[in-house]
Amino acid sequence: MASSQDWSQIIHQSENERFVGREQELMLFLQELRREPPRTLIFYLTGQAGVGKTTLLRRYQMLACEQGFLVAECDERQRDVLAVLGHLAAQFEMHGLRLKTFEERHRLYYQRLHEIEADPQAPRGQGGLSVRTLLRMAFVAGELLPVVGPAFSYLSLEDIEELASEWGRYLLRKLGNREEIELLRDPEQVLSQLFFADLNRVAERWPLLLCLDNLEATRPALFDWLLRLPEYRPSGRIRLVLAGREPLDREWGILRGVTHVIHLDVFTPEEAEAFLDLYHVRDPLRRQEIIEVSGRLPVLMSWLAAPRETGGSYTVLPASDMVERFLRWVTDPALREAALLGALPRVLNRDVLAYLLRCALGEQAPHVERVFDWLVGLPFVSERGEGWRYHSVVRRMMLEYLRRRSPAEYRELHACLATFYRQQRDALYEPGREYWQASRWQEGTLNSLYHGLIAEAGRFWGEFLECFTLALYQERRLAARLVEMAALEEVRRDLERSQRELLELMQAGLRAMEEGDWATGLRLFDRLCQVQVLSPRARAAAYFFRGRVQRYRQAYSEALADHSQAIALDASNVWAFVERSRVLRRLRRYSEALEDLSRVLELNPFDARSWASRGQVYTRLGRYEEALQDYERALALDEGYVWALVHRAEVHRLRGDYERALADLDRALALHPQEVRALGEYGEVYRLLGRYEEALSCLEQALALRPDYAWAMACRGLVYAAQGRRQEALADLERALSLDPTLELAASARMALLAAEPPAATGDSPVAGPLGAGAGTGEAPEAPEWRLSTAPAQPFSLAEHEAWPSSGDPPAEEPSQS
Repeated sequence: MASSQDWSQIIHQSENERFVGREQELMLFLQELRREPPRTLIFYLTGQAGVGKTTLLRRYQMLACEQGFLVAECDERQRDVLAVLGHLAAQFEMHGLRLKTFEERHRLYYQRLHEIEADPQAPRGQGGLSVRTLLRMAFVAGELLPVVGPAFSYLSLEDIEELASEWGRYLLRKLGNREEIELLRDPEQVLSQLFFADLNRVAERWPLLLCLDNLEATRPALFDWLLRLPEYRPSGRIRLVLAGREPLDREWGILRGVTHVIHLDVFTPEEAEAFLDLYHVRDPLRRQEIIEVSGRLPVLMSWLAAPRETGGSYTVLPASDMVERFLRWVTDPALREAALLGALPRVLNRDVLAYLLRCALGEQAPHVERVFDWLVGLPFVSERGEGWRYHSVVRRMMLEYLRRRSPAEYRELHACLATFYRQQRDALYEPGREYWQASRWQEGTLNSLYHGLIAEAGRFWGEFLECFTLALYQERRLAARLVEMAALEEVRRDLERSQRELLELMQAGLRAMEEGDWATGLRLFDRLCQVQVLSPRARAAAYFFRGRVQRYRQAYSEALADHSQAIALDASNVWAFVERSRVLRRLRRYSEALEDLSRVLELNPFDARSWASRGQVYTRLGRYEEALQDYERALALDEGYVWALVHRAEVHRLRGDYERALADLDRALALHPQEVRALGEYGEVYRLLGRYEEALSCLEQALALRPDYAWAMACRGLVYAAQGRRQEALADLERALSLDPTLELAASARMALLAAEPPAATGDSPVAGPLGAGAGTGEAPEAPEWRLSTAPAQPFSLAEHEAWPSSGDPPAEEPSQS
C-alpha cells in the first residue's frame, strides 16, 4: 500500500521513535491533556540551545494527536502575529477546516496592503518606514494617542500629525469602508478576534494544540500578543505549547496561573545511556567519549552518535576535535565533505549544495541527489520552510572546524556563495537596480553580503555600508536585518576594530531611531557622512538624515548645511530640497525656500503637499494671490486636504475676507472635527470679528486637545484683553510666551497690559458689561482705556503659529513630506 506520508513526516516519526528520557515531562503533559476541566492551558519549554526543546515539542504533538487533538505549529519563520495566525489557519485548512471569516479578512488585509504599497498616490517619504508602520503611526496620531513605540518618537510631532491627516484622507478616498479602515487601523486586534471566534467553533468538535517553537526569535513581536490572549476568549479546549531559551518574565501576569514552565536540562546519566542504545552505539570507548565530550547535551549526543559504527578499531581523539569525532564515522569521503559544506549557507537546499560541491570538488563532485537526501536525514538538520538548517550549535562547530582546517579555502567557499546568491538575485531582477520592497531581492542581497563579508571583509564592507545607508532611506527593516547579519559572530570576528566600532554605532543608531535619542543618531550620521567609499547617492542620504536630526534639534544652520551638501551630491534627491525648504522657512529665508519648493514642483507637479507648502511661503512673503493659486492647485489634487484648507483660510483672513475664511474652516472641521489648527484659526477669525464668546469656545476646544498649544493660548489671551479680563489675559500671554518666546504679538500685548494699569475703582477685576455697538459686526467694539483696544482688529499671523504645541518639538510649518 502506498504511504500517505511525505518525507518530512516520516523523518519526524523516525525521530520520535528514537526519543528517549523526559518521562516526567511526558507524563505531566499527558495528565493535563486528559484533565477536565483543564488547569494548565500553556506549557512553556525552556532551556539552553541544544537541550532538546524542539524534540520534546514534537513528542508533545504526537501525544496530543494520539489523544484526539488537532495540532498546528509555528516557529521563527513566522515573525509577527499576522504571519502566525495565517500559518496556523493554513494548517487547519489542510484538514478541511476553514476558518472562513478570518481567512477572508486576513486575505483582504494583505490585498489592501499590497494595493497601497503599489499605489503611487499613497503617502510616502518617512525615511524607509514600511506601509504597516506608517499606517500605525497615522492612526495613533489621528486618535491623539500617546506616540510611542518603534520609529515613532524619532519623527517630530508635526510630521506624525500631518501624516495622520494625510493617511486619513487617502484611506477614506481609496476605501470608503469603515470596516476596512478599522482592519488597517488595528489588524492584530481585528484578525485575532476573528481567528479565535472561528477556531472556537472548530474546538467544539476537536480539542486543539497550538505550538510556537523558537520563541526567542519572535518574542519581541509575539510577547504582548500572548499576554492579550484572554481578551480574544479562546475556548478551554485550546492549549498552547511554547518553546524558547529565555525564561518567562514577571510580566506574564494572569497567565502565570495557567502556565506550567518546564525547565529542560542535559540528559541524566541514565537517559544518556538509553539514548546511545537507541542509536546503536556499541563500542564502550565511543560511548564514554560521546558522553564526556557532549556534556550529555542532546543535540551534541545525536550529532556524534549519528554515523553507524563500522566495526574497526576505535581510537580516542583529542577532546577538542568534536567535528573529527563525527566525521570519522562517515566513511564515504563525498558525504564527509558534504556534511561540512552544508554548514556554510544559513539555509540549505539542493541548488546551493550542488553549487558548493562543484566549487569544492570540481569534476569529482558526487551526484547531488544522493548526498542531499543523506544530509537532510541527519538528526541535527531540520526543515525550515524555505530550506533546511543545521542546528545552531552544530553549525557553529562545523564553521569553526572549516575555518581552522584551511582559512584560505574557507574564505574561497564563502566567496563562491556570495557569487551564487548575487547571480540568483540578478537572474530575477535587473542587475544594478534596487528593489527595496521585494523580499527575494532582500534575501539575495543579505546572503550575498553575509558570505562576502566572511570571505573578504575589506572588499565587501563598502558595499555593506552603501546598502545600509540607502536602506535607512528606502526600507528601514532591511537596514535592521543587515546590521543583525553583520553582528553574527562568524561575520564580526574577521572585521577590523574600526569596522566593529562602526557596526556597534549602527546598532545603537537603529535603537536611537526607535527611542528618539538624537545624540546617538547624530553620531551615526556623522560617521556615515565621513565614509568616502560611499557613492554620492548614499552620502547624500547620510547628509539628508543628519540634516533632519539637526532640524529636530533646532540646529537650523547645521541642518541647512547638511541638506545643501545632500543636494550637491545628488540633485535628484527631492526630499533634500523639501527638507531644506523647511529649514529655510524656520530661518525666515522665504525667498530661498520658494526656490527649493519650485524645484520640487518641477520634479513632481502632482504633489499636493508641495503646492500647499509653497502657498505658505507666498503667504509669508505677503504674496497672497499667488498663495491662493497654490492652495487651489493643492486642493484640486486633493480636495480633502485639511492642512491646505486651514492655511487658505489664513490667507483669506489676512486679506480681510472673513466669510471665505470661515467657509474653508467649516470644510476643514467637517473632514476632521478635531483639527486643532482649524479650531485655533476659527478663534482668531472670531476675535477679529469681535465675536469673543465664539472665539473663546473655539480656542478652549483647541487647548483641550493640545494644552501646550502656545499660539491658541496667546489668541485667548488677546480675547481676554479685549474683554477687559486683564488677569486672565496676562496669565495666558505669559504661559504662551513660556512655551514659545518667539510669539511677538503676545509679547507686545503683554507689555501693553503691564504698562496700562487698571483704574483704582476696578482693581484687577474684569470689566463687565456689553461689548458695544460694534460687537459681532467685524468692527472693533469700544473698550475701557486700559484694555487692548487694537486687539480685535489686529491679525495674529500664523507665522507665529509655527511654534506648535510642545516647546521641545520642531515647529509645524508645512505638511510632512519625508
